[in-house]
Amino acid sequence: MRDVTRIPDELLSVIARAIRLHVQTYCATFAARLEALEKVEAREPIVNVTSFPVKDHTETIDSLRRVQETHDRRAVEDRRTLDRLMSNFDRITERMVALEAREPIALTANSKEHTEAIESLRRANEARERQAIEDRRAIDRLQDGLNTLADRVNERIKRLEARPVPKDGEHGRDAFEIDVLPAIDFARDYPRGTLAQHRGGLWRAHANTHGEHGWSCVVDGIAATHVTMDSERSFTVHMERAGGAHETATFALPVLIYRGVHQAGETYRAGDVVTWAGSLWHCNATTDTKPDAGGDAWTLAAKRGRDGKDARMSLVGGSAA
Repeated sequence: MRDVTRIPDELLSVIARAIRLHVQTYCATFAARLEALEKVEAREPIVNVTSFPVKDHTETIDSLRRVQETHDRRAVEDRRTLDRLMSNFDRITERMVALEAREPIALTANSKEHTEAIESLRRANEARERQAIEDRRAIDRLQDGLNTLADRVNERIKRLEARPVPKDGEHGRDAFEIDVLPAIDFARDYPRGTLAQHRGGLWRAHANTHGEHGWSCVVDGIAATHVTMDSERSFTVHMERAGGAHETATFALPVLIYRGVHQAGETYRAGDVVTWAGSLWHCNATTDTKPDAGGDAWTLAAKRGRDGKDARMSLVGGSAA
């Protein structure tokens, strides 16, 4: 005997509903099957009115008889099963009445499944209670952490409020009031913040200077420029920055240079001028072709003129020979 009166009312209600639904479904299924069997039993016997041979009628009758016997056996089994189910249903109904009256119930061996279900639900309820306790503890720890953080923030705010309020400094100077020295004399010292011109750039004293120490170039200008001629058309420009960096650039100018009569196999470059077939030709791009070969490498600058005629000879004071 086990006393189940300590089971919560909600759990008892769930168990009762589950049992009712299960029994109702089972009863409805068996009732439908019994009704179908009763309809089969109520059918009239089959009368042979055909002219088929006797052998065929005999086999048909035997087959129908076997089917009828099978249905009869199934109907008996279903009736027994239904009787057992109705008996169990009556016992379950009595137990449900006892549960609703909260009376002690003796759990028999037939109620093993219900006992296991109750134990499973009880274990699940205990697990939920344990999880709820752990969640409450975690919430408490989180609340303690938030309270500690709030206290630290309040202390930080108090310390910041206790600090003296900084005062405004001196007003800065306008750009027109800043003096820039025209040159730097490294024999003397300058205070921090001095601006001066040096080597084409603008220099600032980032500290109190001593000779060349303490200066930094803030505007890197051009200190010096040198141009050298590499060839007839090629030039190189050398630039020295105020900060000491060096830059180099090379360029070429396509100036006109007369190269004489065109020589076969010679390479000519842009700006070269040659004589070919009595005409003057200008080279537009590097090439080794003839001027009259076609294309864009050559341009006719001066076309050859027509040949002149011989002049008549005459003698002054005499007749022509």
